Amino acid sequence: MRDTIPHSQDSGDLRVTWRASDVLEQRTGICYAKAHALAALLRAEDIPTALCYQNLGVVHGLIAVRFNTAWHRQDPEETNREWTRDSP
Repeated sequence: MRDTIPHSQDSGDLRVTWRASDVLEQRTGICYAKAHALAALLRAEDIPTALCYQNLGVVHGLIAVRFNTAWHRQDPEETNREWTRDSP
C-alpha cells in the first residue's frame, strides 16, 4: 500500500477517494483512504484490523492490527514506524 499507491496530495492528484475499492481501483488516496483500503485487504484475510485516526493538526488515518495478543498501530504512509499505545 505504502509503496504502490501514492498519497494523492503528495503526487498532486486532485481525485478524492475514500472507499477502499476506489483507492484500489484509482491507485491513489490520502492517508485515511489508504488506511481504509489496507484494513479491507487485511480483514479479507481474517486478520483483525481496526481504523485509527490521529490528530496531527490535521486528521491522519492509520490502522491497528491485532497479533501476538496485542494491537499494533501501523501507518500505510510511514516507513519503519510503529506506534504503541503510549505514543503521542
